[in-house]
Amino acid sequence: MHQTAQRHRNHLTCTILVLFTLAFTLPQTASAADLLAFSLFGSDADRDGISDSRDLCPGTPSGLTVDRDGCPRDSDGDGIFDHLDRCPGTIGGNIDPAGCTPAQLAARGRGEDEGKGSDEQMTRSQEALLISEGGVLLPQGKIVIEPGVQYSYTSRTRIAISGFTIFQSVVLGEIASEDVERNLVTGFLNLRYGLTNRIQLETKIPYLYRRDEITYTAGPSGDNKAQHRVDGNGLGDIEASILWHAFGNLDWWKPQTVFYLRGKSRTGKDPYGLKTIEIEGEDRANEVPTGNGHYGLAIGANCILPSDPAVLYFNLGYYINFERNVGGVYGKIDPGDSIELGIGMAYALNDKLTTSLSFQERYTFETEQNGQDVIDSDANVGTAYLGATYAAGDNVALSLSLGIGVTDDAPDFSIDIRLPITF
Repeated sequence: MHQTAQRHRNHLTCTILVLFTLAFTLPQTASAADLLAFSLFGSDADRDGISDSRDLCPGTPSGLTVDRDGCPRDSDGDGIFDHLDRCPGTIGGNIDPAGCTPAQLAARGRGEDEGKGSDEQMTRSQEALLISEGGVLLPQGKIVIEPGVQYSYTSRTRIAISGFTIFQSVVLGEIASEDVERNLVTGFLNLRYGLTNRIQLETKIPYLYRRDEITYTAGPSGDNKAQHRVDGNGLGDIEASILWHAFGNLDWWKPQTVFYLRGKSRTGKDPYGLKTIEIEGEDRANEVPTGNGHYGLAIGANCILPSDPAVLYFNLGYYINFERNVGGVYGKIDPGDSIELGIGMAYALNDKLTTSLSFQERYTFETEQNGQDVIDSDANVGTAYLGATYAAGDNVALSLSLGIGVTDDAPDFSIDIRLPITF
């Protein structure tokens, strides 16, 4: 009898020790005791395993580890939870709502009065996206190498022009009705360098593969259909830019504003003087261009307006195509200038993942040949983009976007993949 009572006391002692241990260990990950307390003693609006009556941090995002008070981790003890902390490992000092000290902000190329207030913070993935968009500049001395590839597909009833197909904004000659399918793959390498905290240099080196399939009427009656396929690859037109962070967060203008000046070379193959082949009594192109044959200059502004958890961005630019005396049957060609307008939103799902939705439109005025407007040579290219950016670390991100053409002159769809790497 005495042995039985002793066994019960031992079992009770072990049970108390186990419960005591659980009370100090399991609460770190929403313990069974907390779940039991929730089910017996109250509701749990944020579903973190801590009942509302005991939860000192209501509204905790799902999936985060919480302590016994229902609060997420704060590894560096700066008062900013880890999932909101843009500067982990901070110890002491004047901490802003993103967990950063003024010195850390300066090292990232941001002023001390930037980013104050939770509605003006950006996640790593948002920052990576907006650096690619030209709305955020690199700190001084930082380098970004961004390889990428873009595929676009265009199918429309348009255009053999005196035996040559159009490329971008250069349209010449009489337009005949033909079905054209175009597949364009562009591999590119973008290089960015933070010259100062407010000035950034960029260059883009593209390499293109293009294939056109043209279906046209053949035979005396015009009832028969024939198809001509032509493809080729080569270096595209290299571009270089300079960006300047002018101002932002002013009394009269809140968006952060970056002005840019971008020049385009003629390193790609001209659309003029391409080799031809005679088919059904007509000369048709037997090679494709990889450039538009004209120097270009663009000037404009990119603006961003953070509003946690989203960042709004928009841009406005004017693109100049310079006149060129091509000679021969072409004479003087002055491609139409372009106006570009874009608007978008980057929405942070968490620090590492951002989704984006944007619209970009470019209107190109009519081309002039020897001082005369070329009929129906203007173009309106409008594209809606849906994308996602994942920050795999502090220095590497992956961006993917899908573009859908919403105007007749735009590609039917495009896919863009980028991998920016920061050094």
